Amino acid sequence: MAQNVYTRLLTQLVAMEGSSQAVASLLRVPEGTLIWWMNGRAQMPLRALLKAMDLVAKHELKDAQDKLTFEVGPLRARCPKCGGGEFRRPADAPLTYLTLLACCACGQQVVHGDLVVQVAKEATAQPTRNARKVRQHS
Repeated sequence: MAQNVYTRLLTQLVAMEGSSQAVASLLRVPEGTLIWWMNGRAQMPLRALLKAMDLVAKHELKDAQDKLTFEVGPLRARCPKCGGGEFRRPADAPLTYLTLLACCACGQQVVHGDLVVQVAKEATAQPTRNARKVRQHS
């Protein structure tokens, strides 16, 4: 198989969509044609290339939007198990304080409200820590 930008793009899209049949359907071509493009045995038309690029971009945008972080200034809520700072919510679940989120790094489930409280406590303690440092140095 000849690796080039077309074959890598299609391979990535198949991984994102889950099957070559799904990608062929989205690109509106027979699956056999898609396989030929993926193997570098046939030239992919510009229209199909642009559609494939658009689909990959939409997946990447969705993945980026699905990751949640909870920050106040330089402070960020962290997973109690691994210290990761990015979380995912279940598909199509509304975000409430009781929503169970999963750490993107380790999969540990954390209640959304607990993360908010964690950052709030750190944020309110921050000025106190700075004031103590100033007093100690005086």
